[in-house]
Amino acid sequence: RVRVLPPNQPPRLTVDIERLDAQAGRPIVLRASASDPEGQPVRYLWQQTTGADLKLPEHEWQQADLRFTPRANGTYLFRVTAADAHDASPPKFVTVEVTGGTAGSAPVARAPRRVPGQMGHRVTLDGSASHDADGDPIRFRWRQVGGAPVKLRDARSAEASFVPTVRGAYAFSLVVADRRFRSLPRRVTVEVRRTNARPTAAAQQADAPSEDDRPAPPPRSN
Repeated sequence: RVRVLPPNQPPRLTVDIERLDAQAGRPIVLRASASDPEGQPVRYLWQQTTGADLKLPEHEWQQADLRFTPRANGTYLFRVTAADAHDASPPKFVTVEVTGGTAGSAPVARAPRRVPGQMGHRVTLDGSASHDADGDPIRFRWRQVGGAPVKLRDARSAEASFVPTVRGAYAFSLVVADRRFRSLPRRVTVEVRRTNARPTAAAQQADAPSEDDRPAPPPRSN
């Protein structure tokens, strides 16, 4: 007999609080818990979507409890999911409002998410729309995170550029920083296509009528 198993069910995820008021400089713990209907092991993944960069080690984001100490005022938004070996739960979100710390906010990196390109032609990555809400000067840093390796020109300016030599997708990350804070990274994907070739003279001559194709002159009358 063939036993048909029911479809896998994702873990059921809960968080202990969805909104929290906190004091800068004091430790915070955000707790998540999940149960899996089939009893499978559960993995957690926290992600920060807004707020000053916490600079936590990667393993800290993969625990049921997220622990950190904010240093700057502002709104911090977190997203958490739980997954078994097959499926992930719908995300839960937690907002933390931090006051009483250093005045100021992190700058925001802005650049087009998708940029077209052609082989052999210089492609410009434009991050000039990045800004700092406090009006502080900002520094730029571009780096390549995917695709065939390229030589990136002006990687520490608002506009970086490169010349692709093969077609395909290239990925880049932009981070901007003021004197105290760094932005979250902005990812830019460049889709490079093959350059359209111009018609050659040989092809143009091939299209011209040959002597055999030209109509014969009418017979001369006597």
